[in-house]
Amino acid sequence: MIPIQTVVTRMEAQLDAEGSDRYLFDQDYRPAINSAKDWIVSIFKHVFADKSVSEESLRDLVYTRVFQTSEFSRINVDKATLGHDIWSILSVNPNARTYPNSTIIAQLKPEDSTYRTDLTYLDSETFAKRLSVEEWENMKTNIFAAGNPSISNSLKSYGYVSPGNYGSLGYDGGGTEIEISPALDNKLVGIRYLKYPNDVSLITDNLEFPSSLMEMITKKALNFIAIKQGDGSTLYQITKEDIGVLTQLIL
Repeated sequence: MIPIQTVVTRMEAQLDAEGSDRYLFDQDYRPAINSAKDWIVSIFKHVFADKSVSEESLRDLVYTRVFQTSEFSRINVDKATLGHDIWSILSVNPNARTYPNSTIIAQLKPEDSTYRTDLTYLDSETFAKRLSVEEWENMKTNIFAAGNPSISNSLKSYGYVSPGNYGSLGYDGGGTEIEISPALDNKLVGIRYLKYPNDVSLITDNLEFPSSLMEMITKKALNFIAIKQGDGSTLYQITKEDIGVLTQLIL
């Protein structure tokens, strides 16, 4: 975690604004820090896609939760269900073993899935491969593809398609859902994911990034303030150069 007070103190020193009211938290520091947070998220999206950095660098944001699938082998991963946004799904683990051991609970509608807050994920003997929409549409006719439903022996492998909304007048899955194949009807699944970091509201807040990113947050927040000043100042040039160096550290 990164204390926002520490970031602001560092920014004040760089701006030579200690003890002055030239820059205010609500008008200057908070928007700049939140913009820096969103910028870092966008950078990590690229490096995760390239597999050039481990999600371990964001360990404060890694969550593992247990879900019970619907009768359609789908799981609602909407913000309204979890209480926060999912940044990226890291793994989907069918037939999860949990603590405590649990039986399947009744669900009101066939399309209902349940976030099992009463269970903790322990492990699973398998995982589901992430499939693109094109791979998902083709896997039923390819017996060698992950997720193909015709394989029932030890060679069976699971696949899932990225979250989407399947809602209609006769179907309410609760929002965004992932779908797993071969079908897992009313089964327990572990999902490990990155939580999208919360916006900063107060100077007493903590930013949900590891302390190793303190300098990057500070420099990029200064960069946004410099852009806001709009004068092509030396501050903008220095921080832009520093950000280039810092970005390479996570690649």
